[in-house]
Amino acid sequence: MEITIARFSSGDEFKVSKLVHQVFNEFVSADCTPDGRAMFYDWINPEFIARRQKEGRYMLIAYVEGTMAGVIEMRDKNHIALLFVLTQFQGNGIARRLFEEAKQYCIEKYPGISGFTVFASLYSVNIYRALGFIPSAEVQEQNGIRFIPMAYQIPQANK
Repeated sequence: MEITIARFSSGDEFKVSKLVHQVFNEFVSADCTPDGRAMFYDWINPEFIARRQKEGRYMLIAYVEGTMAGVIEMRDKNHIALLFVLTQFQGNGIARRLFEEAKQYCIEKYPGISGFTVFASLYSVNIYRALGFIPSAEVQEQNGIRFIPMAYQIPQANK
């Protein structure tokens, strides 16, 4: 399986929104209140995705043989805002590739950052553990979305 990683380009927001919406519905939405789901759907509206990219967010998209398979969005230099991979492509290292490339970019662009954070959905906790994240607090709920705050410490050799 050939995986290619590309930066977000204007126009990608529609496919990104559809991908995230699909994976969110399948794995995350059950752990959210109706208000939480509505807020998340608003947040992944194509218009808002495009606006965030113009405002300096960093997004990478994974493609498998030309098909958009996954996406990662970074904010505040070191926080994963989105990391979603379509079901049929899960288990093939796509999330890891996206995180590794985003991590490398952030380390190079923002020297001195010591790690990364994420508000992991209950479904994704084990995925983030496999990437080297550890829980930093118990389950929390914000705006109707349940999550576990997690942190990743950059190994000293990479600083």
